Amino acid sequence: SAPEDELSSCSDLLRSTVFRVVLWLLSLLALLGNTGVFVYRVFLEVRGTSTGFRVLVANLCMSDFLMGAYLMMIGSADAQYRGEYLWKQPEWTDSVLCQTAGFLALLSSEVSAFTICLITLDRLIVLRFPLKRHIHLTARSAMMTCGAVWLMGVVLAIVPLLPLTGEWKFYSQNGICLPLPITRHDFPG
Repeated sequence: SAPEDELSSCSDLLRSTVFRVVLWLLSLLALLGNTGVFVYRVFLEVRGTSTGFRVLVANLCMSDFLMGAYLMMIGSADAQYRGEYLWKQPEWTDSVLCQTAGFLALLSSEVSAFTICLITLDRLIVLRFPLKRHIHLTARSAMMTCGAVWLMGVVLAIVPLLPLTGEWKFYSQNGICLPLPITRHDFPG
Protein backbone atom coordinates (compact mmCIF):
# COMPACT_ATOMS: atom_id res chain seq x y z
CA SER A 1 0.00 0.00 0.00
CA ALA A 2 1.30 3.42 -0.93
CA PRO A 3 -0.23 6.88 -0.60
CA GLU A 4 -2.31 8.06 -3.54
CA ASP A 5 -2.36 11.56 -4.93
CA GLU A 6 -5.09 13.44 -6.73
CA LEU A 7 -4.40 11.84 -10.11
CA SER A 8 -2.50 8.58 -9.63
CA SER A 9 -3.05 5.40 -7.67
CA CYS A 10 -0.74 2.54 -6.72
CA SER A 11 -1.56 0.68 -9.88
CA ASP A 12 -2.21 3.42 -12.45
CA LEU A 13 -0.74 6.72 -13.58
CA LEU A 14 -4.29 7.97 -14.16
CA ARG A 15 -6.41 6.36 -11.49
CA SER A 16 -9.80 7.03 -13.06
CA THR A 17 -11.28 5.73 -16.29
CA VAL A 18 -12.91 9.15 -16.67
CA PHE A 19 -9.44 10.77 -16.61
CA ARG A 20 -8.24 8.36 -19.29
CA VAL A 21 -11.22 8.87 -21.59
CA VAL A 22 -11.11 12.66 -21.26
CA LEU A 23 -7.34 12.73 -21.77
CA TRP A 24 -7.48 10.68 -24.98
CA LEU A 25 -10.50 12.60 -26.27
CA LEU A 26 -8.88 15.99 -25.64
CA SER A 27 -5.59 14.76 -27.08
CA LEU A 28 -7.18 13.65 -30.33
CA LEU A 29 -9.32 16.79 -30.57
CA ALA A 30 -6.30 19.01 -29.96
CA LEU A 31 -4.17 17.24 -32.54
CA LEU A 32 -6.82 16.95 -35.25
CA GLY A 33 -8.53 20.30 -34.61
CA ASN A 34 -5.35 22.34 -34.55
CA THR A 35 -3.98 20.55 -37.60
CA GLY A 36 -7.19 21.35 -39.47
CA VAL A 37 -7.23 25.01 -38.46
CA PHE A 38 -3.52 25.38 -39.25
CA VAL A 39 -3.92 23.87 -42.73
CA TYR A 40 -6.96 26.05 -43.39
CA ARG A 41 -5.34 29.27 -42.14
CA VAL A 42 -2.03 28.77 -43.89
CA PHE A 43 -2.98 27.04 -47.14
CA LEU A 44 -6.70 27.31 -47.88
CA GLU A 45 -7.96 30.63 -46.52
CA VAL A 46 -8.53 33.35 -49.08
CA ARG A 47 -5.82 35.94 -48.66
CA GLY A 48 -7.34 39.04 -47.13
CA THR A 49 -6.20 42.13 -45.37
CA SER A 50 -5.83 40.46 -41.98
CA THR A 51 -2.51 38.72 -42.57
CA GLY A 52 -1.18 39.52 -39.10
CA PHE A 53 -4.19 37.86 -37.50
CA ARG A 54 -3.65 34.77 -39.68
CA VAL A 55 -0.06 34.48 -38.43
CA LEU A 56 -1.18 34.81 -34.81
CA VAL A 57 -3.85 32.12 -35.19
CA ALA A 58 -1.39 29.78 -36.93
CA ASN A 59 1.02 30.19 -34.02
CA LEU A 60 -1.77 29.56 -31.53
CA CYS A 61 -2.58 26.36 -33.43
CA MET A 62 1.04 25.23 -33.23
CA SER A 63 1.25 25.81 -29.48
CA ASP A 64 -2.07 24.07 -28.85
CA PHE A 65 -0.94 21.17 -31.05
CA LEU A 66 2.00 20.74 -28.67
CA MET A 67 -0.48 20.38 -25.81
CA GLY A 68 -2.18 17.58 -27.74
CA ALA A 69 1.21 15.90 -28.16
CA TYR A 70 1.84 16.24 -24.41
CA LEU A 71 -1.53 14.67 -23.60
CA MET A 72 -0.77 11.82 -26.02
CA MET A 73 2.54 11.20 -24.23
CA ILE A 74 0.84 11.07 -20.82
CA GLY A 75 -1.88 8.76 -22.15
CA SER A 76 0.74 6.45 -23.66
CA ALA A 77 2.69 6.35 -20.40
CA ASP A 78 -0.52 5.54 -18.52
CA ALA A 79 -1.19 2.65 -20.90
CA GLN A 80 2.39 1.40 -20.61
CA TYR A 81 2.49 1.47 -16.78
CA ARG A 82 -1.11 0.41 -16.13
CA GLY A 83 -1.36 -2.09 -13.31
CA GLU A 84 2.21 -1.59 -12.09
CA TYR A 85 2.66 2.16 -11.76
CA LEU A 86 3.81 1.97 -8.13
CA TRP A 87 6.88 -0.01 -9.16
CA LYS A 88 7.62 2.07 -12.26
CA GLN A 89 6.85 5.56 -10.91
CA PRO A 90 10.48 6.65 -10.29
CA GLU A 91 11.50 5.24 -13.66
CA TRP A 92 8.75 7.26 -15.38
CA THR A 93 9.07 10.57 -13.53
CA ASP A 94 12.86 10.65 -13.92
CA SER A 95 12.80 9.65 -17.60
CA VAL A 96 13.73 11.87 -20.51
CA LEU A 97 10.23 11.29 -21.92
CA CYS A 98 8.60 12.74 -18.78
CA GLN A 99 10.98 15.71 -18.88
CA THR A 100 10.15 16.24 -22.55
CA ALA A 101 6.41 15.98 -21.84
CA GLY A 102 6.70 18.57 -19.07
CA PHE A 103 8.73 20.85 -21.33
CA LEU A 104 6.09 20.59 -24.08
CA ALA A 105 3.23 21.23 -21.66
CA LEU A 106 4.85 24.32 -20.16
CA LEU A 107 5.96 25.62 -23.57
CA SER A 108 2.47 25.12 -24.97
CA SER A 109 0.78 26.79 -22.02
CA GLU A 110 3.04 29.83 -22.01
CA VAL A 111 3.05 30.37 -25.78
CA SER A 112 -0.75 29.93 -25.94
CA ALA A 113 -1.29 32.48 -23.18
CA PHE A 114 1.07 35.01 -24.75
CA THR A 115 -0.41 34.48 -28.21
CA ILE A 116 -3.96 34.96 -26.94
CA CYS A 117 -2.79 38.24 -25.41
CA LEU A 118 -1.33 39.25 -28.77
CA ILE A 119 -4.57 38.34 -30.57
CA THR A 120 -6.53 40.40 -28.05
CA LEU A 121 -4.20 43.36 -28.50
CA ASP A 122 -4.39 43.02 -32.30
CA ARG A 123 -8.20 42.95 -32.25
CA LEU A 124 -8.26 45.98 -29.91
CA ILE A 125 -6.02 47.97 -32.24
CA VAL A 126 -8.03 46.99 -35.33
CA LEU A 127 -11.33 47.90 -33.68
CA ARG A 128 -10.13 51.05 -31.95
CA PHE A 129 -8.13 52.43 -34.89
CA PRO A 130 -9.69 50.95 -38.05
CA LEU A 131 -8.37 53.64 -40.39
CA LYS A 132 -4.81 53.83 -39.05
CA ARG A 133 -3.47 50.88 -41.04
CA HIS A 134 0.13 51.79 -40.24
CA ILE A 135 -0.31 50.61 -36.63
CA HIS A 136 -2.05 47.31 -37.50
CA LEU A 137 -0.03 44.10 -37.31
CA THR A 138 1.33 43.01 -40.67
CA ALA A 139 2.37 39.47 -41.42
CA ARG A 140 6.01 40.42 -40.89
CA SER A 141 5.46 42.21 -37.56
CA ALA A 142 3.24 39.36 -36.37
CA MET A 143 5.95 36.83 -37.26
CA MET A 144 8.57 38.81 -35.39
CA THR A 145 6.31 39.17 -32.36
CA CYS A 146 5.46 35.46 -32.43
CA GLY A 147 9.17 34.64 -32.69
CA ALA A 148 9.75 36.61 -29.50
CA VAL A 149 6.83 34.80 -27.84
CA TRP A 150 8.22 31.38 -28.79
CA LEU A 151 11.67 32.40 -27.54
CA MET A 152 10.20 33.48 -24.19
CA GLY A 153 8.24 30.23 -23.99
CA VAL A 154 11.32 28.12 -24.67
CA VAL A 155 13.34 30.03 -22.07
CA LEU A 156 10.62 29.60 -19.43
CA ALA A 157 10.19 25.91 -20.21
CA ILE A 158 13.91 25.14 -20.29
CA VAL A 159 14.72 26.74 -16.91
CA PRO A 160 13.46 23.66 -14.99
CA LEU A 161 15.85 21.50 -17.04
CA LEU A 162 18.96 23.53 -16.22
CA PRO A 163 21.57 21.94 -13.91
CA LEU A 164 21.08 24.81 -11.45
CA THR A 165 17.45 23.79 -10.90
CA GLY A 166 17.96 20.05 -11.49
CA GLU A 167 17.78 19.08 -7.82
CA TRP A 168 14.30 20.60 -7.56
CA LYS A 169 12.94 18.12 -10.14
CA PHE A 170 10.23 20.44 -11.44
CA TYR A 171 9.02 18.03 -14.11
CA SER A 172 9.36 14.99 -11.81
CA GLN A 173 7.05 16.18 -9.03
CA ASN A 174 4.10 14.13 -10.24
CA GLY A 175 3.19 11.47 -12.75
CA ILE A 176 1.82 13.93 -15.31
CA CYS A 177 5.17 15.75 -15.44
CA LEU A 178 3.79 19.24 -14.82
CA PRO A 179 5.84 21.69 -12.73
CA LEU A 180 2.72 22.84 -10.90
CA PRO A 181 1.69 22.31 -7.28
CA ILE A 182 -1.31 20.11 -8.13
CA THR A 183 -0.80 17.74 -5.21
CA ARG A 184 -0.80 18.33 -1.48
CA HIS A 185 2.90 17.51 -1.15
CA ASP A 186 5.55 20.20 -0.79
CA PHE A 187 8.45 20.07 -3.19
CA PRO A 188 11.71 21.99 -3.22
CA GLY A 189 11.87 24.92 -5.57
